Parts: sequence; C-alpha cells; structure tokens
Amino acid sequence: MLSGTFIDAAHPTSGTVVLDGNTIKIESDFRSDNGPDLYIYLAQGTDGNGFVDLGRLKNVAGEQEYTVPDGVDYTKNKYVLVWCKQFSVLFGSAELK
Repeated sequence: MLSGTFIDAAHPTSGTVVLDGNTIKIESDFRSDNGPDLYIYLAQGTDGNGFVDLGRLKNVAGEQEYTVPDGVDYTKNKYVLVWCKQFSVLFGSAELK
C-alpha cells in the first residue's frame, strides 16, 4: 500500500490519498478548488505527461475512489494529479510513497 498527501499547485488542494491494490482512495480530508474540467490522473510527473486518466474528479471535497487499469507501473506513475483538462492546469498533486 502506498500513500501521499496533496500539495497545492495553481489552486489550493489538500488531503490524503492511498493506493490500495488497483484502487486510488482519496480520503475524507480531501479539499480542492472547483474547476471547469477536473480529472484525476496517475502520472509520471507533475507536468501532466505520461499519465493514466482515472476519470473526472467526482467531488471537490471528501472520500472518493478510482480504479487503476491493470499493468500500470507504480514506480513510474507515482503522482496523483488533480488536473484541469480544459486549461492544462495542475490544481494539486500527491506523490505516492
């Protein structure tokens, strides 16, 4: 099991995230600003490159889960991003360790 803590980028983002098997679990302490087109990515870095799209952000606060496809290399894709697709902006990120 890996976990991380979100840190701000372009917008205030905070809370805890856990990788449990093939599930990304964002904990109840999660908070982020709202945006027009927010997604959760599992990426190789905070620049948004080399990402796996886990789907639209379900809520800007509280618990939520996302399924990670089989075969993802967590030694490379170790950043959970809150990413605005429309403007290519990183709201916040957490490094899984």
